[in-house]
Amino acid sequence: MTASDGSSIELDGPGVFQSKAPKLGLVTAFDGMRGVGVMMVLLGHSLFRLVESWVTIVDAFFVLSGFLITTLLLQEVRSTGTIKLKKFYQRRAIRLFPSVWLFVGVWLVLGLIGTAAGIEAISLRGITEDAAAAVFYVYHLFFPNGLSVIEPAVQENRYMWHLWTLSVEEWFYAVIAGTVLICVKKRWIIQLGVLMVLAFTAIGVARWFAFTGFFQDDQSMVAGVRLAFLQRPDALMLGVALACANAYLTEETAQRWRSRLIVVINLGVVLWFVMLNLSSGWVEKLGGPYLEYLPS
Repeated sequence: MTASDGSSIELDGPGVFQSKAPKLGLVTAFDGMRGVGVMMVLLGHSLFRLVESWVTIVDAFFVLSGFLITTLLLQEVRSTGTIKLKKFYQRRAIRLFPSVWLFVGVWLVLGLIGTAAGIEAISLRGITEDAAAAVFYVYHLFFPNGLSVIEPAVQENRYMWHLWTLSVEEWFYAVIAGTVLICVKKRWIIQLGVLMVLAFTAIGVARWFAFTGFFQDDQSMVAGVRLAFLQRPDALMLGVALACANAYLTEETAQRWRSRLIVVINLGVVLWFVMLNLSSGWVEKLGGPYLEYLPS
């Protein structure tokens, strides 16, 4: 493994792992999922009581992100023998920074106007707190998902709450390229996949028993640490695990198992849709089951 200019890592030698999966091109179904997901998020936030659990569509986004990013990194190693870290982070920055900065900038202008007009609901002080957390991508640490459970007063005064997801994504980008680099060099792709599955399972079990994170009873601890398991790290881990499994799926194997894979995928979509509606007021009105999205 050599580094030529500090911006890329050349992976050479017979021991380097090579993905066996067919090249992942444009998958229109993924774009369709994104479009449907965006609409569900908007409806989930605007009609929360009727479709509470629709906001968990973010899990699907994270699984998809974990799978795509990991798969593309593995493909880059196979096709070029290199992971161009500088270009990877440049692409992530181009996709994320401009829209976030524009969004934050608009809010800061609104804060100035609100402060000048004496409108407390859009004061510059509160907006500045959110803006700082957003542009430094630490929103999920200071104003994490689930904050209303432990600090409801703080949650009520948030202006950019949905940016916790981008904050989580950015942290994922920060570690995934280096992780794949090491695992490709050491041929630890199977181990990485197994580790991700174990972590995914452990976090799910922890949440089932109402463990939301680390030091959750320590009120002096940063909220994002206490609520770490509510930030959906398990969804990203599942995506990485699926990418690791996919790396061993040759085109011949995929064709041989195609019909069975389609059945499994369809069953998964049905199960996913059912779970998305377990905390839906409209399902409850129709006589269906209802589970509290955040049990009291």
